[in-house]
Amino acid sequence: NTFGGVNEIRRPVYDGSDLGPDLSRAGCSDRQFWVLANSTFGRGGRVLRRVEYYEMLSCWDYEGKLESQHWSLAQRRTIAELRLANPPGKIIRHFVFHACSLFDLTDDGPADETTNGEAGLTADVKYSPLELNVETRAVAARADDAEVDLSQWALPDESAEVAHARVVLRRFAVRWWAHYQTRQARKWLEDNADTVGRADAEGVEDCLRRCHATTYWSWNRGSRLMFWKFPPEWLADARDGIPFWHSCPPPKGFRRNPPAISRSAEIEMRKKIFRLRFRWYLEPGAVSLLTP
Repeated sequence: NTFGGVNEIRRPVYDGSDLGPDLSRAGCSDRQFWVLANSTFGRGGRVLRRVEYYEMLSCWDYEGKLESQHWSLAQRRTIAELRLANPPGKIIRHFVFHACSLFDLTDDGPADETTNGEAGLTADVKYSPLELNVETRAVAARADDAEVDLSQWALPDESAEVAHARVVLRRFAVRWWAHYQTRQARKWLEDNADTVGRADAEGVEDCLRRCHATTYWSWNRGSRLMFWKFPPEWLADARDGIPFWHSCPPPKGFRRNPPAISRSAEIEMRKKIFRLRFRWYLEPGAVSLLTP
């Protein structure tokens, strides 16, 4: 159509919460279709935009959000045509898994056939050491400071020397990892010295002190996103978090907690608060809302 001397091309718009088009039949220019979708950067309502390349791949059950960032236009077009010419990724993965299982001649998994035509018993199904503790660990409530059950990673008839050697290797691995993260962070600060601000420098130091205080199994001083590893457009959100949108000013008030029902309950509550402070999740500052 022509409107005011300008050629008008009409494109269908799809609902972001509903079904999209059949990508296998769509042309190259129609694969990144238009969609009316919600936006986390607005104050409400929806925005009209084209789907991103990785979103188009996810419709076909393929990942590619990070790996496709540095692909050229020709690479994106070729990979999209190859993937859309085949069944969705979920179907391929499901088929390949079962096909490979048929060639697996080991006797590590549960048997699929019964002898003499009798129904098999649940007790006859073999389980790995990790599966044996799944039911008990899922039912039992673990305390926040409970020790890690190392028996799940132990070898059959493991000696004390082998167990101790594994502990030493884990300590070395976590120290090397913390040192490597420090080198990467320092290099990022040096390479971006012209654009790095005070919030970036303080955030890096906060991440590094948590890395050096961690163990192989636990973040003893809390964890935080290593924001410098994110793409530039997401760096600020990874460092500071996404702010909440309010339709009106938030409430203010100071309602004190009711008395604990017992001395032990009060001690447990204070232990939880101390753990939050110890992990640097609670910081001193002005408070405008306090609820029990």
